[in-house]
Amino acid sequence: MADDSRKFWFAGAVLAAILLALGGAISMAETAPATQPAVSQRELHVWIGQLASDDPQTRRTALNDLMGLQKQELPALRAAAMSEHSLLPEQVAEIRQAVTQVFLAGDPFKYATDPQDDIGFLGVQWQREAPSQPPDGVLVWSRIPGFVAYRMLQPGDIIVKILRQPAAPDVTLHDFDEFVELVRHLHAGEVLRLQVLRYGRPMDISIRLDHRPLDLTKDPAGVMIQQWINARAQAAEDYWNQEFSAIDPVQATSSTQP
Repeated sequence: MADDSRKFWFAGAVLAAILLALGGAISMAETAPATQPAVSQRELHVWIGQLASDDPQTRRTALNDLMGLQKQELPALRAAAMSEHSLLPEQVAEIRQAVTQVFLAGDPFKYATDPQDDIGFLGVQWQREAPSQPPDGVLVWSRIPGFVAYRMLQPGDIIVKILRQPAAPDVTLHDFDEFVELVRHLHAGEVLRLQVLRYGRPMDISIRLDHRPLDLTKDPAGVMIQQWINARAQAAEDYWNQEFSAIDPVQATSSTQP
């Protein structure tokens, strides 16, 4: 079963966390995303049903909606999924992605409270020496669950432009270093507008940057970053196994075997 979060389990990958490491933050706080109005069971059933649509955009929109839930709404999602007569494997896989995102987005973490130190965080990982790196633009290799990129971007997306306000020209991107240099001074809460090629088709995406976790300190080898990501991924998997495995035919079958 496809599960995007499992990409983070192998070792030795060449990783770089976006928007650089924090420097010298003294004060800190813990955060979780702002709350939204409670979702209805009807909406949940509609979105779950749309995950089985033949239209890729309908499926993607439904997944995006589910990823926008709050952590306290996960029991309602579980109830809606359990009440479905049968779920296709692809629906289960997408629900699992949504649960991973929502669970981790609601997991508090420490960040800098000084606005000057509160560097914005996209939550993308890059493989800078990837053989398939495009000649222009920046290839999204994978995303860190719980952050905005996991919801708004997809592996294989190519970021080709930073879109400016009408008074300033757009910036066409040529490589990873150029992208980092252009966005390194943005802060949490600021909106980054990107033009992305997805399956060869251009689309504009607006992303409100998250707080950068203090745990992601300077780490050239990426070891501490990967350990932090792995620990969070394990927590999300434990939650899925405890609360949602009953909707997964594969897990439900294996758990009944002698």
